Amino acid sequence: MAARESTVKITLLLFTKDQEENCEKLRTVLESESEGHICVMDLVDIGLRGLSLEEELRSNCDCIVLICSPRATQLINDEESYIFVTNSGQKVTFDGKIISKVLKENDGKLRRKLIPVSFVELPSILHGAAARLEGRPSAVSFEIKQGEVTEVMLEGGVLESLIDAIKNVKK
Repeated sequence: MAARESTVKITLLLFTKDQEENCEKLRTVLESESEGHICVMDLVDIGLRGLSLEEELRSNCDCIVLICSPRATQLINDEESYIFVTNSGQKVTFDGKIISKVLKENDGKLRRKLIPVSFVELPSILHGAAARLEGRPSAVSFEIKQGEVTEVMLEGGVLESLIDAIKNVKK
């Protein structure tokens, strides 16, 4: 008897310090609204577990949610690393070089797992013809103009679209 394919999508959230609170709020709503279909990890989890970001991006996660910001855009475009301390006191590395490298390799295969979530803007690597590969989900924008993001702002049709996009990502 063949093993059933799991319906749980392991989703990796990538964020920079400036988007930490938005990441935490997005994680909360994804976990609570996905009815157990999404298991969320982030850069803190990778650091605490001593995992390799590159290995997680390439093999272990089903979906990558990039929370875009001007800082994330700069780090990915310039292929630079950024180490910061989270509000909970954990040291975290946002490695733009590894993220850029992984997204450029494999004829875009890994980019099909990527869902950019924008509260601000998208990195240039995600624009243009290469960004619109067949089978790759489009960017999700909550279009929150100013002020603090709340979990309530993340609910509704946009969140449902994001959850559906995560569930439908092909590894």
